[in-house]
Amino acid sequence: MKKTSPFSTILVFVVLMIIGAAFIPFLSIQYEPASKSSNISVSASWGGASAKLMEMEVTSRLEGLISSIDGIEKLSSVSRKGNCEITVTLKDKKFVKSARFQILSLIRQVYKDLPEGVSYPVISGSASGENVEPIMTYTVNADLPTQQIEHYVEENIIKEISLLEGVNAVELSGATPFYYEISYNPQYMALYKVSASELNSVISDAASQYDIVGSIEGTSILLTQDIEIDEVMDTPVKMSGGRIIRVSDIAKLSLKEGEPSKYFRINGLNTINITIYPTQNVNTIKTCGQIKEVMSVLEAGFPENFAVVVAEDVSVDLKFEI
Repeated sequence: MKKTSPFSTILVFVVLMIIGAAFIPFLSIQYEPASKSSNISVSASWGGASAKLMEMEVTSRLEGLISSIDGIEKLSSVSRKGNCEITVTLKDKKFVKSARFQILSLIRQVYKDLPEGVSYPVISGSASGENVEPIMTYTVNADLPTQQIEHYVEENIIKEISLLEGVNAVELSGATPFYYEISYNPQYMALYKVSASELNSVISDAASQYDIVGSIEGTSILLTQDIEIDEVMDTPVKMSGGRIIRVSDIAKLSLKEGEPSKYFRINGLNTINITIYPTQNVNTIKTCGQIKEVMSVLEAGFPENFAVVVAEDVSVDLKFEI
């Protein structure tokens, strides 16, 4: 019987290794297996809105629609200042794909009826019922208010990254909203005999309930940035000495940045975070590489003192494991 030479055996193994390495970019490579789940989460944000307002105007509307879907075992929600999250627990994992499709359709129908300023609701959890962990996180820092950073990132970075194959969702966190503060002048209020409750009532009627962020008793009222503020300031309060007294006659307007719930700063600069989630069964190494290539191109056009830094990249550990 003819013996196989050691050289031939080694050559076969080398060829197989080369072929295997060539197929790595086409494999589904993830740091951890995606865990199966029968839950779907729906979240939305509304800068500056109180928890009660979120519940009344956003959470309850979405919950009412979602509850009509077949296969739901439990529906729970949390409404916080500026955001809400609804968790849909299904009777079986087999309902996840159809439920996700129905929720997407219902959101498209109802979104136009939600208050102005509410973000488009985001669904978490893949169509197969798998919870996918983020594959990359960037920190963006600049010598600008966080809302300006957020606006730049949305217009110039997220749009580009979202188009990449393998990217399911891109989330921003860390920005603080701006709001209008109408501060009452006690001297003019006394002059024109206008009480704080009267002024509150007039502004509330002009602004509508979902534009009101809050108030400081007797001294000011806080409104969302989305409101037609000139119309509010021009609202008549009362007649005095044959003259129409308007809100602008007895109150001062200022635009302020909201108090952040968390502070994100690097080297004294304001910071927001970009978190990138993959699609199901993605090749993490390939997708992270594409994201970094796009970011490298975009960096050439960044404004002065504007920096984007990789905070987490799971492909680094994956490469090491391989």
